[in-house]
Amino acid sequence: MEKFLIRYSQTYILIGQLELILRSRLIQTLSNFSEEKGYAEWHQVLDSKTTFDINNPNPGFGLWRDVLSQRNFTRLWLPCTRHAFLDLPFPESFKTYQKIDNRMHYATGTRNRVCHFNFANARNVKHEEANLKWLISALG
Repeated sequence: MEKFLIRYSQTYILIGQLELILRSRLIQTLSNFSEEKGYAEWHQVLDSKTTFDINNPNPGFGLWRDVLSQRNFTRLWLPCTRHAFLDLPFPESFKTYQKIDNRMHYATGTRNRVCHFNFANARNVKHEEANLKWLISALG
């Protein structure tokens, strides 16, 4: 058990960094977009399929994964959320968006496994960490 905890300690730190950066950047970009649309709160531009608890001041990783999912390409990515990714080449292309969606899907699996201490399904730690680092880097 201790071996797994030590092995995944860096992964846990990377997940935390990614989640905090996503929270900060996406709330900012969604706030700007909400203001342009005449809404008072950033979460008012989210669609009805997106689950959000207004009583929770710190939305979790699942919300950011959902906001960045493919169904939001024209609704949120093009006008808004792509601006959170400061170092992403060709952010307006659908191919780039698919890359973010796929990497966020993989990061969500990593996050859930590590944060719930599910080491029975351990994968390639280096590959998972490389994915998290790529997302952090794309955010700038």
